[in-house]
Amino acid sequence: MKIPGGFYIKSRCAKKSWIAHAAPVVRETWDYLLREAGYIDRKYNGYEIKRGQLFINYKQIREDLHWMVGYRKQLYSENQMKHCMKLLTNNGMIELTNQPRGVIVTICNYDYFQNIKNYESTNESTINQPTNQPSINQASPTILKEGIKEGKKNDKKTIEINKDRENKFIEFWKTFPSRNGKKADKQLTIKKFNQLASDDIDLVMIAVVHYSNSEDIKKGIGIKNPTTWINNKCWLDWQEPDKPFDKNDTGDRETVSNLEEEEVKEEEIYRQKLEIFDNMTKTEQEQLINKAKYNLKQLDPGMFSGKHPEDIIIETIKLEAIKSL
Repeated sequence: MKIPGGFYIKSRCAKKSWIAHAAPVVRETWDYLLREAGYIDRKYNGYEIKRGQLFINYKQIREDLHWMVGYRKQLYSENQMKHCMKLLTNNGMIELTNQPRGVIVTICNYDYFQNIKNYESTNESTINQPTNQPSINQASPTILKEGIKEGKKNDKKTIEINKDRENKFIEFWKTFPSRNGKKADKQLTIKKFNQLASDDIDLVMIAVVHYSNSEDIKKGIGIKNPTTWINNKCWLDWQEPDKPFDKNDTGDRETVSNLEEEEVKEEEIYRQKLEIFDNMTKTEQEQLINKAKYNLKQLDPGMFSGKHPEDIIIETIKLEAIKSL
């Protein structure tokens, strides 16, 4: 039985390209464009779409690349998408032709990279190389989790990892801009910082410098709460020093102002609900948490499959309980 939908080729030489270490949104978008590009000439919405092209709009890309956090749907921001497409264009990966209802994307060198005849034969040693998958009787390899000690011989490595992360947070907190002369929720920011993957921390450290050096941020425009900035992955917008917000974009300043006002309102509502929760009796808190846990189990059973860290699950349940007030 043949696999439906056809296929597309991804070259192994991509690991030596800049895109192999680009931000996740860039890598995902490039793979998406490569996958969705037409392999034959065709007509679409009245446009002549050639092989290696696709007609798309940014909203559709964002929707198609969504992911789920529990039962909540997450999307890349419009500014992330604009910045991503700019990077791909500037690095000669794609060409864009604006149209009234979207944009025609042309994958550069599509014919060359999608022709299997242009690739060397697979090395025989690669074909015969065994995988690292453990057999039924073989024990799975031990994974060292950051911040968790797993035996004396790993203690030194764990301490070094924790110390490095601690030093990076100190640098992050020092660099992150103040809003109205102060920075809020340091302890919560530390918690969110510690939940970042190791690879993401390096991206955060690059982004916070670009963010703090932005002309708008220096003027106090659009400064976010540091916890929100980390949690909402705003650092993906700031992998390059140029500003995500374009002065020539229609309604840009108004958008920044509205986003900031909404963020302040959300933070204030959450603080009020947290205060109510803290003033409840222990029995009342337990009842509310149990109700939130039940609702989450109905909406996202996978959350309790044992694949997620217990502290994050507990924090998510508590957050949902507080929001339900």
